[in-house]
Amino acid sequence: MRLATTVNIALQGLQTIDGVATAVGDRVLVKNQATASENGIYTASDGQWYRAADARSARTLQKGTTAFVQDGASNGEITFRFNTMDPVIGTDAIDITGDGDALLRADLLDEDDMASDSDSKVPTQQSVKTYVDGKVSPRYTTEFGFVDDGITNNDAAWNLAVASLTQGQILVTVKQHATHNYKFFAVGDFTALAIDATSGPTFTGDFVYNYGTTNIKAGNLKLLNTGATSWKRGFDIVPKPDNRRPKETFLHAQNFDPAAVVPIDLSNASLERIAWPAGDTWAVGPAGAMQTATQASFDLGTIATAFWYGAFVPAKSGGEYKACWHGNGTTRGIMVRTEAGYRIAYGTTLAEAVTYTTRTYGVGSSSASLPSVMNNDNQDGYRLPNATLGVRIISPTKFCFTLNGIDITTQQTTASPIVDVGMVVFQNPGETGSVVTDNWVRVDNGPAPVPNGQRILIFGDSITDGVNPGWPEWLAWFLQGSCGLQVDYVNNIAVAGQTAEQQDTIMAGMSLSGYTLAIGMVGTNNIQGQTASFPTVMQSIINRLANAFIPLVVAVPPMFYNRADAVRNGAVGQNSVNGGFGSYYRNVIMKTIADKAAQGYLVGMVEAAQAMTPALAYHLAWNATGMMQTGAVFDNIHPDMQNRIAFAFALARKAMALLAPPYDKSLPFTAIPASWYRNSWQALTTPVFWLDATGRKHLDGIINTAAGPTADGTQVLQLPKYMWPQRAQWQPVITQKANVQSWLDVTTAGVATAYGVDATNKFIRLGDVNWE
Repeated sequence: MRLATTVNIALQGLQTIDGVATAVGDRVLVKNQATASENGIYTASDGQWYRAADARSARTLQKGTTAFVQDGASNGEITFRFNTMDPVIGTDAIDITGDGDALLRADLLDEDDMASDSDSKVPTQQSVKTYVDGKVSPRYTTEFGFVDDGITNNDAAWNLAVASLTQGQILVTVKQHATHNYKFFAVGDFTALAIDATSGPTFTGDFVYNYGTTNIKAGNLKLLNTGATSWKRGFDIVPKPDNRRPKETFLHAQNFDPAAVVPIDLSNASLERIAWPAGDTWAVGPAGAMQTATQASFDLGTIATAFWYGAFVPAKSGGEYKACWHGNGTTRGIMVRTEAGYRIAYGTTLAEAVTYTTRTYGVGSSSASLPSVMNNDNQDGYRLPNATLGVRIISPTKFCFTLNGIDITTQQTTASPIVDVGMVVFQNPGETGSVVTDNWVRVDNGPAPVPNGQRILIFGDSITDGVNPGWPEWLAWFLQGSCGLQVDYVNNIAVAGQTAEQQDTIMAGMSLSGYTLAIGMVGTNNIQGQTASFPTVMQSIINRLANAFIPLVVAVPPMFYNRADAVRNGAVGQNSVNGGFGSYYRNVIMKTIADKAAQGYLVGMVEAAQAMTPALAYHLAWNATGMMQTGAVFDNIHPDMQNRIAFAFALARKAMALLAPPYDKSLPFTAIPASWYRNSWQALTTPVFWLDATGRKHLDGIINTAAGPTADGTQVLQLPKYMWPQRAQWQPVITQKANVQSWLDVTTAGVATAYGVDATNKFIRLGDVNWE
């Protein structure tokens, strides 16, 4: 409402009201008419005024309706109230709280007066907001001179900030970089403080329960006081974000091959068919379809034309399904299905072209041709019907089709969760014989493909500088050959004899733009020189690369021998010193990497002595003439070529572990749809379902019934396939029924049955029931 009248007015023509000139279209609260039935809300006009379109009925001007006035000398920023019950518009007098009863500016507290005691004045909304914002909102340490460079001592700034707080304020130390890290030290009552978490932050601090996250299930997170006596300023975060994939600190066997190949039993596959191209309903168990534990077959002489026939198994996030076709039949493909439709990639034995079609039930289909993998070079093994077909289930709603292990689509996203995957065949007129799909497997937890075109920066000292020719090339070869990653460029800035400080200086003077990976090892020369700044410089190197969005793999140098006598005896050896201090510097590297990984930096670590087999120290033995007895090492500090190759391979595998995007098995909080309820059960408090980062299925909230059956054994929900448990579940729930154990029985077919309800106890609190 722009204005409100102060006197009786003529309801026509533009005029001045409460000291302000009206304009065409202004909404005006008319409340002082001599004929009270004319009171109401009008739209100003240069002709006749009429009641506003949304204020012409008893319902819209009902008793209790309020109108806030924006402008005016007397009525601006005042809220008025309608007091007439069920008025007949144009007939009944409409009473609107008069000036004498309204809250006038003189009666209101200014924000500067909020702390004063007043028996007569009332705070405005704006004054309350201004007061609260100044008293309980966060104060950020950047106001007090904090410098977030990993070097500056901020104790003085922190003490200044704490001393400046007033009652109820919160102090927040904020560190922002490429991974959106936020570090909190809170003073005062911080419970329910909102944090914008849409950027995927990581929360750390001395009094913080750590949660790393890449996918927030709600737009904001809230802080919650832990209440623990030992965590007086500590907080937890609600709702819980999805945990970031844990980064391995040390290299171990799992880094080399985390994937597991699992056979698929086709005796449990669902054989179905659907009309093409416009079918919306699947028929189960069609004639001409047969199956065993190892294969599914389709008799082309029996199955009908104009239908897709297929064998389907439930989809599981975090793996790739692979199978093949053989036998007769020229049109074959692979499909993913959701509750709303399906996606299919198919082709014929006559061409390499692949067609990708999206079908939405009840809406229609759209198709596109995918480029030939072999550029139409007439390669039979790369024609889709003959090839190994696959579908990588990246998350419950994301997938990618593959052919002979090569992606033939980009990452695709479905509107609803993927239910199952299947191999499908289309019967063309005149085809006979049978077509078979077999040898189905699922590769679980294999890394998702890393984007090609990697540009790598190598740094360090003599172990990584290429003294043994070809070391950077070995790293690139392993990334490309063993890991299947295309490397476009390698720049090795390592220099023999340089310290971490010197390498950091080189990085500071160069452009880091365009690099997608950094790998290096520093520290040996710092150990010998006992440089006190080494811990700070390690942080500087990591921060510099992280701020340039470059993932980093750091190698911990092997412990060397103090073998000055090797030189005197004529053997190849370094006149090295201070080996006894090596453990401290090595642990500085490890602790720095561990801290940064915990804070969300994309960093990994390889223990060089473990990666090089056999280990350096094990072969340091001089004979009586001063010559080394083994060729496994170059000298008492440097490994030989064989060990450098092993070292390069370990670094390449760790780099792949960092670069490969994790499979995301989570699904955000979603309201349970009405189609899931059975027997008149329904939502009471917006019950929700979701999948967490491990793929576990969750239900939460309260459901009830007003008219349906309430006896034990009543089905209350029918869950879709992607929510079915692997094993039958008996999950405890809460009902109103006293002294009775209540539970939800969920079968492997998604039938959810309630126990512990009756005619007077008609609700179930699900309480985050969950299962695999």
